[in-house]
Amino acid sequence: DRVTLTPRWLSSVGANSQEEYGLYQKAWLLLSSWSRERPTQMPFDEHMWIYRDGWRNWTAWKTSKHLRIRSRCKSSSMPVVVDISPRACMKASMRLGLEVALFSGDHVLFSKTSGRSLGAKEEAIILG
Repeated sequence: DRVTLTPRWLSSVGANSQEEYGLYQKAWLLLSSWSRERPTQMPFDEHMWIYRDGWRNWTAWKTSKHLRIRSRCKSSSMPVVVDISPRACMKASMRLGLEVALFSGDHVLFSKTSGRSLGAKEEAIILG
């Protein structure tokens, strides 16, 4: 994962090209077979992954462990989904090498950004 503090406040997840290619392949198979004749109303076996994935997403939203936020990026107002569960916050804090875990809703004061000192301390709220 990659977090960037810029004037546009944009954070992004590092992309895995193999994973993205797999998603493109699945999407192409799904869209190219959408209008094929089926003997029953049941979906094709090769399309069951989308139902399982949808169920996982629905149960995650139902348990309120995810938060959808809108980024303040000027180029696009793209919604971002963050995991606010304590486990995810602990893992992210450990990956960043922090000595103390940061959780959703915590307030952090910054005095430097990108190696430069700020004129006044700025406060940030951890989203997830």
